[in-house]
Amino acid sequence: MKKPIHRIKPKHRANVRKEKYSKYKSILAQDFHKACGYCGLPDFQFGGTSGFHIDHFAPKKKFPELEDTYTNLIYSCPSCNRRKSDFWPTSDPKKPILNSQGFFNPCEEEFDYHLYRTDDGKIKSETDIGKFIIQRLHLFLRKHEIIWLREEYKLLIEQLKKSNICDKDQLMKYLDKYLEYSDLIEKNMD
Repeated sequence: MKKPIHRIKPKHRANVRKEKYSKYKSILAQDFHKACGYCGLPDFQFGGTSGFHIDHFAPKKKFPELEDTYTNLIYSCPSCNRRKSDFWPTSDPKKPILNSQGFFNPCEEEFDYHLYRTDDGKIKSETDIGKFIIQRLHLFLRKHEIIWLREEYKLLIEQLKKSNICDKDQLMKYLDKYLEYSDLIEKNMD
């Protein structure tokens, strides 16, 4: 079954006072639900907000006039930010795609059309542009599925604990999976 990359869709808030882009980080963290706009990894995996980056969707190097434009900023893990870097296939900041290369803004619905998660947490695509994004950002790395699955089991454990019907065997099964994925994260973070 296809699932969105993000558990909660990121969305830029409206009416943000114009500031230097670096001052937007805490607001971006809220709007992106403390997860990378591109891969969905939670920011705590990188030391929280301080370990995350602010990506300029249309790169500031090519489009300096957009440097402090809030809707051009993406809350990003260091891996995705470095891999995306200043890549932009056109000379127009409003045209992020050329010949199946480029990116979609994670806040736009178009993003979810091109990228999805499988039940086992892998990030996949059936479109050429989605495949380009996966390759460019290395969204094929195992860490993306392991961290996603650990969070899925954490949510299942929390739901089971809150329910009136607490199946101890089911809870233990979820807990074992959660611990298994936690161990895998420690072993596979490179």
